[in-house]
Amino acid sequence: MEHKEKLSLFFEVFSAVLVTTSIVFLIRQTDAQIDALKSSTFSDIAGQQLELNRNFLAQPELRKYFAPKGQPIASNDPNYNAAIALADYHIDFFSLFWGQSTYFIQSSDTQDADVAWNNYVGDMFRQSPVLCERLNQIQSWYERAFLDWIESLSTCQIQPRKS
Repeated sequence: MEHKEKLSLFFEVFSAVLVTTSIVFLIRQTDAQIDALKSSTFSDIAGQQLELNRNFLAQPELRKYFAPKGQPIASNDPNYNAAIALADYHIDFFSLFWGQSTYFIQSSDTQDADVAWNNYVGDMFRQSPVLCERLNQIQSWYERAFLDWIESLSTCQIQPRKS
């Protein structure tokens, strides 16, 4: 084998090793970015969830409208506006989460989280007449698929929109 052929062979092998190393590096980098995205997504959602709960710490008198065996609220109740605002906040958060969930990375380790999330949202609507009533009042603000999702998770029945 001539010197030129040896040199050419060396560069071909070197190039193949370099390409393989680059591919391995890109795969590892992509995996790290996926992990970072999952962590960031979880952190954002957890932060919003804590914010929802913080509302109950700041206004514990509203908890009874959202807790197990939640109480309905009359429009003349002094807590009415605050309870409706908190219901709007919950519904908006659930809607935003639902709308973005198709972009979340699905894997076997997120399936339990999906079940837990669906249980949480369903329980909130089952336990809170205020949430269900408010969603019926403002249903035109949301996609039909979101309303169907809520109905599938809970006992909340979305009444047909009045023309």
